[in-house]
Amino acid sequence: MSSILPTLSAPQNTTLLRIYTWYRLALVSVLISVLIATRRDPLVGQGDPQLFVAFCGAYFLGAVLLLIVLPAIKRLSRRLLFFNFAIDIGVLVVLSHVSGGTTGGISLLLLVCVAASGLILSGQLALLTAALASIALLGDTLYQLATNTSSNQSLVAAGMQGMLLFGTSIGFHVLSQRLRVSQQLAIERAADVSKLQNLNQLIVQRMRTGILVVDNNSTIKMMNEAATELLHARDVQQQLANGDNPILIDSLRHRFDTWKNNPSALARVFRIVDTGPDLIARFTALDFEESGDTLIFIEDSGQLAQRAQQLKLAALGRLTASIAHEIRNPLGAISHAGQLLRESPHLDDSDTRLTDIVLNHSRRINSIIENVLQLSRREPPDPRRLNLRDWLRNFIEQYQQGISTNAQIDIRELSSVEITVDPDQIEQVLTNLLDNALRYSQKSTGIAHADIIISTDNQKLPQLDIIDDGAGIDARDQEKVFEPFFTTESKGNGLGLYIARELCEINQARLHYLRTEQNKSCFRISFSHPDRKPLVTE
Repeated sequence: MSSILPTLSAPQNTTLLRIYTWYRLALVSVLISVLIATRRDPLVGQGDPQLFVAFCGAYFLGAVLLLIVLPAIKRLSRRLLFFNFAIDIGVLVVLSHVSGGTTGGISLLLLVCVAASGLILSGQLALLTAALASIALLGDTLYQLATNTSSNQSLVAAGMQGMLLFGTSIGFHVLSQRLRVSQQLAIERAADVSKLQNLNQLIVQRMRTGILVVDNNSTIKMMNEAATELLHARDVQQQLANGDNPILIDSLRHRFDTWKNNPSALARVFRIVDTGPDLIARFTALDFEESGDTLIFIEDSGQLAQRAQQLKLAALGRLTASIAHEIRNPLGAISHAGQLLRESPHLDDSDTRLTDIVLNHSRRINSIIENVLQLSRREPPDPRRLNLRDWLRNFIEQYQQGISTNAQIDIRELSSVEITVDPDQIEQVLTNLLDNALRYSQKSTGIAHADIIISTDNQKLPQLDIIDDGAGIDARDQEKVFEPFFTTESKGNGLGLYIARELCEINQARLHYLRTEQNKSCFRISFSHPDRKPLVTE
C-alpha cells in the first residue's frame, strides 16, 4: 500500500486544497442560509434540523482550522488527502440523509467532492473516493428504503448518481494528468528559457564590445560591463542596479539624436574623457513588439588600429629577423672600417666628421634593428599585484643610481593604490618616459627634472602621471606621437613611445599624452582594476 501512496510535496495540491476549503466554507454558509430562510417549510435539513446545523457547524469549524494550519504544512501525504475527502463524503451523506436523501439534491454535491479528488489524488485513490461516495449514497438509500422513508425510485437515482460519480472521477483524473504533464512541461521550458537568458546575459556582460539598450527618450534600460568601462559610467550602472532610469551622457545622446534624424550618417569618433579611448557608437533599432528601443554598440576604435598595427609590426619583425644577419654583416663591416678609418693620422677635420657620421648612423641602424626584433619576440606579461607607491619608490631609487646626470625626480602620492602588472614591462615603460622627461626638461630649463603623481580617476582606478618641464609636443603631432618610427629628432628611431604604449596595452593599461592645468607636458598611464588580470597570449 505504501508503494501506491507516496508522500509528496506539491505546491499545486496545496493551492487546490486551499481553494476547495474556501468552497466548503461557502457551501456551509449557503446551506445554513437556506435553512434559516425556509425554516417554516425547510428545503434542507427538514428530517432533523438540529443534526443538520450541528454537522454544518462542525464542517465549518473544520474548514477554518484547516485554512489556519495549511500554510504550516510542508508535506501533504496522499493518505491525509484521501482522509480529508472521506470526511467530506461522510458529512455530505449525513446532510443528504436529513434533507430527504437523493431527492433532496444535496447528494449531488458529492460530484464536487469527487471532482476535487480526481484533480488532487492519484488514479487509484480518486476511484476509491468515487467508490466510497457511491457506496455511502447507496447505503443511505437502502437504509431509507428499509425504514420506509423513501421509494424505490430513490434507489434508481442513487445508482445513476453512483455512475455519474465514477464518470466524474475518471474525467477529472484524466484532466488532472494532462494538467500535470502540461505544468511539468511548462516548468522544464521555463527552466530552459531561464538558463538561456542567463547564458545570454553572461555573454553580453563578458563581451568586450559595449552594449546599451535605450528607449526613444534616451533612457538607459540595460548596459553591460564593457560599456560601463568604456563610457566611465560606474554611477550609471549603480543607478540601474538601484532600479532608476539614467539618461545617456551628453556626447553619446548627441550622436543618438543625430542617428535618429539620419540613420545613414557616418559614425564619428568621440571621447568621454581626454585620456580615454577613441570610441565609435553604432545604433540598431529593436522592433520587438514595436517597443521603440534601440541597441547601441560602443567600440574602441583604437583596438582595430592596434590590431592592424600589430599585424604590420609582426610582419616587419619576421622580415627583420630573417634578414638581420644579412644586414648586420655588412653593417658590422662598415662600422669596423669606419672605426679603423677614424684612427688614421692622415684624416683632416672634414674627413673625421664624415667618419663620425658613418659610425653614428651605423649605430642608429643597429638600434632600429634591435627594437624591431624586440617587438617580434616580446614575452607575454607575468602579472603581479603591486602597491604602486612602494614599488615606484624602489624603482626611482634604482633608476637614479643607473643614470649619469644629477636628476631631480619628485613623487607626489595623492593616494595609495594597487595595480596588477608585469613589473619588468612597466619598468621598461617608466624608464623610457623618464629618459624623455629628464632630457626635454634639461633641454628647456637646464635642469633634469620630472614630477611623478600617483592618483585615481573618477572611477577610482589608479593612474600615474609623468610630468616634465619641456616645451611639450606640438598639437599637430600629438595624434602621431605613438606611431612606430615617428620622431621629431634626428637621433631618434621613433619606436620608444610605441613600445611603451604596446607594453601598457598588454598589461591592460593605457598610455596617453596630455597637458596639465599648468600647461606642462604629461604622459599618463591609466591602469585597469587590480582584480582584472592582464591579457596573456600564447
